Amino acid sequence: MMHKPPMKSNYQTIIFIHLYKSAGTTLYNIASRQYKRNEYWHFDPNHTLNSFLNLTIEQRNEIKFIAGHLKFGIHSYTKRNCKYFTFVRDPVTRIISLYNYINKTKDLDLHKLIPSNERENIIDFIENIDKYSPLHGNNGQTKMIAGMDFCFPDKNNLWDKKIKNQLVNLNNVYEQAMDNIEKHFFFIGITEYFDESLILLKKYLGWNYIYYIPRNVTNTKVKNFDDKIINKIKEKNKLDAKLYIYMKEKFELEMNKNLKYIILNKKYLSLNNFLYKNYRKIKYFLK
Repeated sequence: MMHKPPMKSNYQTIIFIHLYKSAGTTLYNIASRQYKRNEYWHFDPNHTLNSFLNLTIEQRNEIKFIAGHLKFGIHSYTKRNCKYFTFVRDPVTRIISLYNYINKTKDLDLHKLIPSNERENIIDFIENIDKYSPLHGNNGQTKMIAGMDFCFPDKNNLWDKKIKNQLVNLNNVYEQAMDNIEKHFFFIGITEYFDESLILLKKYLGWNYIYYIPRNVTNTKVKNFDDKIINKIKEKNKLDAKLYIYMKEKFELEMNKNLKYIILNKKYLSLNNFLYKNYRKIKYFLK
């Protein structure tokens, strides 16, 4: 898939684009164990682009892993040789998960930003989400990987008319995303194959201690939604569906090439996850 995977020992910076509701929070915890504090940078409200740019050249050059809800392009702010990876998810389950997450998480910015009457049901949510956060919403995975600028809301949090007109034809977004993947990504994991993806990252990056407890998991039971809703999601997320199908096929080929390695490591991963989960329970009980 893509390029020859970089090894952890290489003097490169690995950039993880966390696509919304695609298992990124779980991955943060795993990745943070692999690097020293000065080698790991996680973009969040306390670690912004400005604070990244305010680092000295020496500090920025020490960073070996960058992660966050990033559009493609952060590599242009560092002189190091960078490679990207991300995880993509079936757009139907991703949108359902996003809808449930935004509605239930009252302290989330998007919960406050989107009026309740515009997310009262999932159809309203699908129709309105792009007005407030297109990188979260429909075809958000393709847009993030493309790295194109879609975030220019006016005073009412609606699209500037000039930008809105540019959103009519999104074919160039898909083509840009695929071009970025071909030139800059060494790996695309699949959320539905999370363990297999994680094991391949372990192999490619030389990671250790990849045990985990799932984080920030949201209900995504598709059976709770009728065909009308499923079809609406598919209609609004054609680019993400196209991207997902293509990358899933590529991943399955990669997985089959490494099947023995994956099968062996899945046994160890399952055992370590069990021990880690129970260790945390015992530790909590003893407090």
